[in-house]
Amino acid sequence: MNAGTTTTWRLVSLSPLPAWALGVLTALILAGVVLAVLGLRREPSALRRRLLLVLRLLAGAMALFFLLEPGLRQLAQVRVKNRLAVLVDRSASMGFPVRPDGPTRAAAAAEALDRFAPGLEALRDRYQVEVLGFSPELGPISSDALRTPGTGSRTDLMAALRALKATDTGGSRKLAGAILLSDGADNAELQSGLQTRAAEELHALGFPVSTVRVGEPALVDLAVENNTRSFVLKVIRDRVRVLLVVGRPSWDERFLRGLLKQDPNVDLVSFYILRTSSDDTQTRNPERELSLIPFPMEEIFDTKLHTFDVVVFQNFGYAEPALSIASYERNLEQYVAGGGALLVIGGDHAFGEGRAAYPILDRALPVDPSGTPAQLEPFKIKLTPDGLRHPVMRVQTTENGTQSSWDDLPPASGLNLVRVKPGATVLLAHPTLKVDGQPAPVLALWDHGRGRAMAMMTDDSWTWAFTARRTGEQTRHYDRFWTNALRWLVRDPDLTSLQIAADPPTVEPGHPVGAVVTARQPDYQPAAAAEVRVDLFSLADRKVLQTRTASAGPDGIARVVFDPVPAGAYKLRATARIGGRDLGEADDAVAVRSTGPEMADASVKTELLADVARATGGRAYELPLGGFPDAPLLDPPLIEVGRSKDAPLWDRWGWLVALAVLLGAEWFLRRRFGYI
Repeated sequence: MNAGTTTTWRLVSLSPLPAWALGVLTALILAGVVLAVLGLRREPSALRRRLLLVLRLLAGAMALFFLLEPGLRQLAQVRVKNRLAVLVDRSASMGFPVRPDGPTRAAAAAEALDRFAPGLEALRDRYQVEVLGFSPELGPISSDALRTPGTGSRTDLMAALRALKATDTGGSRKLAGAILLSDGADNAELQSGLQTRAAEELHALGFPVSTVRVGEPALVDLAVENNTRSFVLKVIRDRVRVLLVVGRPSWDERFLRGLLKQDPNVDLVSFYILRTSSDDTQTRNPERELSLIPFPMEEIFDTKLHTFDVVVFQNFGYAEPALSIASYERNLEQYVAGGGALLVIGGDHAFGEGRAAYPILDRALPVDPSGTPAQLEPFKIKLTPDGLRHPVMRVQTTENGTQSSWDDLPPASGLNLVRVKPGATVLLAHPTLKVDGQPAPVLALWDHGRGRAMAMMTDDSWTWAFTARRTGEQTRHYDRFWTNALRWLVRDPDLTSLQIAADPPTVEPGHPVGAVVTARQPDYQPAAAAEVRVDLFSLADRKVLQTRTASAGPDGIARVVFDPVPAGAYKLRATARIGGRDLGEADDAVAVRSTGPEMADASVKTELLADVARATGGRAYELPLGGFPDAPLLDPPLIEVGRSKDAPLWDRWGWLVALAVLLGAEWFLRRRFGYI
């Protein structure tokens, strides 16, 4: 230990008797004194009474003195040096000037430490002084490095103080306090000021933190570069344009049309067939008056077809020339293969139940007509294992909740019987009825070319809108299902089998660019061990800058990291393969900032520094200071080094003579006064 050793004296008892024996003997001596006092109550002379009482008390004190055997113990003690930490902010904001045309805050902090040097030197006999920089990582720093501004991308005062607290391991050298030199421009946990939870944590540090404000609050930020911010803006795609063609009005049509109309993200165009040419309505021109307005076949299925995101045929399958889409089958099939979406809903005019057959359009559907009449017996719809995993069927937040919701559906009244094509995914099925040895599908879907198609083989989905839990709360099962189905058809990024997300979406200057890729099988099981490739594409240079490959883990997730790139806007493009099969592609945007939050605000946070000092029991100062401030510090503890020497006081012959004189004087006076 580097501190000087001091010698102190302490009065101790050197008696070898145990504490209990000393207690008993002390009690006996006190009892003798009490008996003597009681024996003097009849003495008429106050002077005699007091004289005898004083002699008995002195004799008792002398007896107790010999009993305790007092002595002086000489002890060697040392005062251990506590630690005094001087923390200097090394974040980039310390490069701002203290005042207009003034030195940088980093230079001002270095000059302040030079002025602190004599005061710190005077404290070195009691404290171990440490000069540390934080940005926000804490570490030793040289005096030369202090004069150049730091490059830390953020100011995190709490992280620095936590790191300092972690160095206090509970040994002999404890933290006596800290001196914090900073501009207080915290852009992390204390960005919004010192909240209650952070104040309590600071109070629990166990040592005072005195703050020294570096920089003038009146500094006006006139820079331009640090007033720009790069960030990623997620833009919601244009409204989904839906074409709804209905074979005839029904409750199923009414509910679906109502749902689509009330969705602000859907632009709905719908047509209804009110009657066919075989219906006799006694009109003058029955061949033309089949709807409220003429059905614009050519305009819809030829000229304007590409303007729709989703085409819905609901119980539609007419063979009449004015209503048949036979001439536009190839257009519709190519529309789906080219990236469009097709939804076919069952009924008595769908899936071959009517008089029309559309063999070319059927190529885009996940099912083929079976040639068997519809099943009209009520049945309970069954959710398949693939359906339980698929996002279209996710009407609750958990699998158990989703399964329960589908189990609670009312029975369906009928089913179009179809065959499932290889590669299609069945989400709902008949519990017992089979077609070609497989459960009869109720809902099936697949990818056709670059597009998607879905087939619903019942027209009873409107009854799902009336389902409620046993508590009576509406489940909105119907709304959630059709919303999920529409999002899946238009390839909503949240429902694709391959997803990529920038991590984080906005990157600070000089930091690496990260991305997380989630790969799933067509049945939405995790694509474990999928081969993932991610390209970092520069939107400014229009070229790929870096490429990373990775293998997905058991959960289908892979993470890649790119080297730091210049400020600007970039796109992350991901592709994945498993077993030689493509899982699709996905992209996401990422922005690299030209300046981080450190340089976005040049202000000094005086109140925050004062709050930190107040919460820890320290004091708040501001530059310039003439010398080291009189900051509160914890006193170093005194520790005995183990060397001691005892000097007995009781073994002098004079004490024994004094005891004999006292006892003899009391005996003589008692005889003289007639007590013996």
